[in-house]
Amino acid sequence: MLFRFNALSTIHEFMETLNQQTLDTLSLSNTEVNEIVYQSKGLTEWKIVNLFWRQYSLLFLAIGIAGIIFTIFITFGIHHLVSKNVKKVLVTIETFPSENVEKIVPEFQPILDELEHSRQNIRKITEQNEQFRSFSSHELRNQLTILRGLYDTYELKHPDLLIQITSLKETVENLLMLSYLPSDIQLVEIDIILSVAMMIDQFSDKMEMKWNYQEEQLETKVLGTENLLHRCLYNLLDNAYRYRTKGTTVEVAVIQHEKTITLTIKNQSDKASFETIEGHGIGLQLVKHVVGIMEGYYYVEFNEETVTTYIALPII
Repeated sequence: MLFRFNALSTIHEFMETLNQQTLDTLSLSNTEVNEIVYQSKGLTEWKIVNLFWRQYSLLFLAIGIAGIIFTIFITFGIHHLVSKNVKKVLVTIETFPSENVEKIVPEFQPILDELEHSRQNIRKITEQNEQFRSFSSHELRNQLTILRGLYDTYELKHPDLLIQITSLKETVENLLMLSYLPSDIQLVEIDIILSVAMMIDQFSDKMEMKWNYQEEQLETKVLGTENLLHRCLYNLLDNAYRYRTKGTTVEVAVIQHEKTITLTIKNQSDKASFETIEGHGIGLQLVKHVVGIMEGYYYVEFNEETVTTYIALPII
């Protein structure tokens, strides 16, 4: 409004400077009048735009804010509608009563049917796995018991036979452990320091070992099972024992860092990698399987003649 009043005032002043005779004979177009007015006030195009913006900036700002609010409203509205339908699908997937199927929008029905088909397949595979584990656990262990009984009955004192029987027993235990799915295992609190110490005692009569840990560390509990962790530690120390350089010491350490506890096993070896070692595969696959179930990290490093195995587990 201020800009309009200034323009009208300028025109009024201009008209007063003209005499009546000149005014009667003067014929000016609107464009010419505007040019005379702008030039008399020293106005340029940029100044006019500036005056216009000063006059209507609040209006444009209000329109912009209203547009942003409208966009947010529409976005959240669409998100609410989509989430509502997705939640219906998720509830039906979790419970899957037949009376809830009608509540699902038709577009989601093929997805629901496919998920139910997959669920049935998973259930069937799980049942088959449980049957296999139960059967193999019973039969294989029975056969191993009979074999060991025959070894003792006939007094077959050949050391190679005993080593082979022991190796077969360990292989069977590893295979059975690998057959467990993470969802089949109930994890509980276990003390990793105690578990490692017990396993070191089991190998201390076979090889020279050095055991390091921080006595002041208090948080040593992790989630797992004694059986799984026992098999995991056994395979790691057994590898260190079998493939170490004869007469060298195996070093075992447990270090706590923030919310993670790390087990390291270090031994001397002339092997460049585990791929060059025949018969190592099942044991290490079991280690990876167990560490994965316990939501940890497993890594092996070969550095010249030193092999270092790392296992990092989250502290609870």
